[in-house]
Amino acid sequence: MRRGLVAASAAVLVLAVGYAWLSIAKPFDAVPRPRAGAGSKVLISMEAEKVLRIDELFPDGKAFAIVKGARGFAIEGRPGLELSSNRILAALYAVASLEAIDTIDADPQRPADFGLDQPGLVTISLENASSQALEIGSRSPGGDYYVRLPGSTTVYTAPGLAIENFYVRPDNFRERKLPAVDVQKISLLRILRADLHLEIADLPDRYDPSYQTSMLVLKPYRHAYPAGPDSLKAYLKTLPPAFTIQDFVDEPGALASLGLEPPVLDLELGDGRSSLKLLIGKEASPTTFYARLSGKPGVFTLLKTDLAFVFKADAFQLINHLPLLIPIEKVSALEFRYKDLSLDFKLERRELPPAGDAKPGEAQGFVTTYRLGNWTIAEATFRNIYQWIVGIAIEGPNPKAIDALRLPKEATVVFHLNAGLPPRSFGFVPVSDDFYALAYDGDAEFLVTKSQMERLSRRISEALGAGP
Repeated sequence: MRRGLVAASAAVLVLAVGYAWLSIAKPFDAVPRPRAGAGSKVLISMEAEKVLRIDELFPDGKAFAIVKGARGFAIEGRPGLELSSNRILAALYAVASLEAIDTIDADPQRPADFGLDQPGLVTISLENASSQALEIGSRSPGGDYYVRLPGSTTVYTAPGLAIENFYVRPDNFRERKLPAVDVQKISLLRILRADLHLEIADLPDRYDPSYQTSMLVLKPYRHAYPAGPDSLKAYLKTLPPAFTIQDFVDEPGALASLGLEPPVLDLELGDGRSSLKLLIGKEASPTTFYARLSGKPGVFTLLKTDLAFVFKADAFQLINHLPLLIPIEKVSALEFRYKDLSLDFKLERRELPPAGDAKPGEAQGFVTTYRLGNWTIAEATFRNIYQWIVGIAIEGPNPKAIDALRLPKEATVVFHLNAGLPPRSFGFVPVSDDFYALAYDGDAEFLVTKSQMERLSRRISEALGAGP
């Protein structure tokens, strides 16, 4: 006999809320299972933790079994497929105490009307050697499923949410999340594609006190350069928080045909605790690429949108474009040479006596005198000049390999540093009518416009006037 609408709605709500909670609970702690209401029809009643085997048979004759072993669940005959234990346990908890929503027909004349002439079948085997089973038919107009107990003719409806999360093809139980890396705490980023080999790494033992960073761009340039903090932060925001498999390719054929041997792209990410190494191949569909984990055989697809950052990576955009940006607090003297302009600045710091209310360990105050030769210049004047010099920006990579040590320097900037640090010396050698190459550490990998130096020289001369 059909139950009342109120009872039916309540049953659906209880099951839906219960399943939603179980889907996010971790690690699926044992909880008291709800008891069947008085007069209700219990279709399945078991303890999820005691399930040893799940057999699923579909109307088209395809079947598979999930078995529990010492290492968790696995698909029988396909031990290499990684399953999601959380996904399986969520499905089991959803039907651990499954009640019928309604009784539809005790003895239907046409089982085909309910999809039960050739039903699917789910069988659950337990540790005590008992088993429970449910035949599954088609969906009802309300979105639930027509079901039947084996050996019985009575047709019931069961909650669609529980059935759809339990009665599914094998791929739905497979692990779709790739190893998680915290993209906002990246310590390694390596991208290898046909036109770029980019490598950025956090190397604490190579911390640069002048640039105050240990994040270095190691490739594609001949030397390591500090990463630009703002540009790197903006770039990392374009990475997806996680990579999710879209489809599994279980019979991929020759990997070369998919662009995976050799790969079109090679990607490695690390956050100091976990790492992810991906090989990316050709387009699998208008929205996906073929991919696989480095060192593992399985092939799958990933969304193009999740990999867009790999194609947009630009090494030059990720380095510090202000290589002369050294904190003034670290500088004791500054030399600037350009054509007829030759300047030697000195910063003389005198420690101030502690204030009367100073606390132990409080930073000591200083007063600084700025000198140009025998002249004392105003602090504001020097700081303006200093900002203009450290604001010299590189415009792009130098396409030509040059012998920077043998070329004449038309301009030089030397920072003498305190705290026993070695000086930083930068030279500007001509490479064309419009550009200098910035020579640093014996190499010249980047270009600076000559117009920058002309402007800088003019501004400094105007700031100093007829005399310092």
